[in-house]
Amino acid sequence: MTQQIALNSKNWKIKTDIGFVDFGGVAQMGTKAIYELTFDDSTTIGATASHFFYTSDGREIAVGEMEIGVELLGIENRTLAKMEYVGEDMTYDIYDSATHTFFVNGLLSHNCQFISSDPLLIDTVVLAMLTKKVEQSPVFGTIGEIVFYKQPLKGVTYIAGMDVATGSGSDFTTIEVFEFPSLEQVAEWRSNTTSSVTAYHILTKMFGIFEKMSSTVYFSVENNGVGEGVIALFEADEIPPPNVEFVSETGQKRVGMTTTGKSKMKACIALKEMVERNTISIKSKVLVEELKQFVRAGGAYKAKPGGTDDLVMGTLIALRILDEMASFDQDAYDKLYAHAYYTDSTSEEWDENDMGMEFISG
Repeated sequence: MTQQIALNSKNWKIKTDIGFVDFGGVAQMGTKAIYELTFDDSTTIGATASHFFYTSDGREIAVGEMEIGVELLGIENRTLAKMEYVGEDMTYDIYDSATHTFFVNGLLSHNCQFISSDPLLIDTVVLAMLTKKVEQSPVFGTIGEIVFYKQPLKGVTYIAGMDVATGSGSDFTTIEVFEFPSLEQVAEWRSNTTSSVTAYHILTKMFGIFEKMSSTVYFSVENNGVGEGVIALFEADEIPPPNVEFVSETGQKRVGMTTTGKSKMKACIALKEMVERNTISIKSKVLVEELKQFVRAGGAYKAKPGGTDDLVMGTLIALRILDEMASFDQDAYDKLYAHAYYTDSTSEEWDENDMGMEFISG
């Protein structure tokens, strides 16, 4: 099933039993059988058989389990008078809400299993399974501080995302390399004591390894202050790395990747989808450890206090490269959009009134 996600770029809040709270957006959950519930006050609501409400005595109950006369909890409680199947229609749910519950047409509703209020980006069960998997994934080899999880193959395409730090001992400069179109992690490098000049030399050394295999590399870096230093070195290189395509974000005046709240959230959602659906193969123990502390903070995701997320950032850059490739490469499009289509909520993909939910502007 294709899930369409409209990001909450308007900063709406949704009404819940603990007040108005933030949420990430609205997910289109596909066409499903709809049942119309009619209550004692003549109001109605449509829902799927698997959608949950709450009874007046606090029990959670699915529509398919309801009997005439059940009293549902809401701003004002209502008693079910009639229920009938009315056909199939598109269904929606709240994504990344601060609570599992919200009011729909005045009734307290529970969102579905796809939606999570867990502060972690990646589902904890998936992270536990991934931890066991990477523990059993041996390192293929190392060249200096570059770790290879798989031998580079001749004539294969690779995607390399780089996140650059100052080298002052705090944040890490990282490079994440994935094979395309499998998105199997091939190589990784990180250091928190390396200058941008030295980091660029390490990057070109890595490119040289892929060059020997006649491989093509799509590469990019975030164009923040220190990232611009690496971009300048790349553009000024008298002998630029062959078979390396530098990728810039469409619609931006600056070269490289411009990170905004919207672009970062979009990449985070893509990473979540791909990890949880096993369409990206992560081999790095350190990257998995970072994912275990990569949590929601306000309207974005970042490492917990005291943690790091630099390898995650390098991975997000790689996925943003994949997004740019999707405009001209069918394999990239299929890999990224096989399960989800991401759009801005300003495109009116969803309407809060049509869904019967109560919103306020943020």
